[in-house]
Amino acid sequence: MDSGDLLNYVFAKLAEAEKLSQDNPRMGNVPFEHRKTYFQIKKHIDEFLNGYVENRFLIMPGLRGVGKTTILFQIYEYLRNEKGVDSDRILYLSVDELSTYLGAGILEAIDVFVGEVHETSPVYLEKELFIFLDESHYDKEWSQVGKIVYDQSKKIFLIFTGSSALSLEMNVDAARRIKKEPVFPMNFREYNLLKNNIRYNDDF
Repeated sequence: MDSGDLLNYVFAKLAEAEKLSQDNPRMGNVPFEHRKTYFQIKKHIDEFLNGYVENRFLIMPGLRGVGKTTILFQIYEYLRNEKGVDSDRILYLSVDELSTYLGAGILEAIDVFVGEVHETSPVYLEKELFIFLDESHYDKEWSQVGKIVYDQSKKIFLIFTGSSALSLEMNVDAARRIKKEPVFPMNFREYNLLKNNIRYNDDF
């Protein structure tokens, strides 16, 4: 794989993320209501931005079509619109696409993002970066990569999504660093919230 191709790909994904987030499920111009997992991840994001660096390696396992990608883009919009994070600091990658079309792995893409886009190394990062890796199980080394990046820098926040078996695929060293936020199929209560905007007194 040509390194220039990967660099162009990363720049393209940074440019596309805003449009992809806007194209995610909405009711008219209004984004869907947020599921409980969104609020859990938002809490970890807020803590990270306030200097708490423990829960910055998240996995979001769940069945295909359960809403993991929608949650990622809702978090993207939260970072952009409410926290004022620049778009070049938030990288969203679909790992199945990265693997199938470029033959590249997650670590190679992260190296390009940090080294070429931000012209530094993880050790010397001064600003917080956010890396969202959808369908991460397409890279068999995903958990080892997460551990490496976690250990290299306290300035990188990682979210890996994937199949329900994602928890079974992580190695022992990574498991000690990971915070798991699973996404389950919607129950009737969540369906009423998302589809009909019906709230209950104790929601979230």
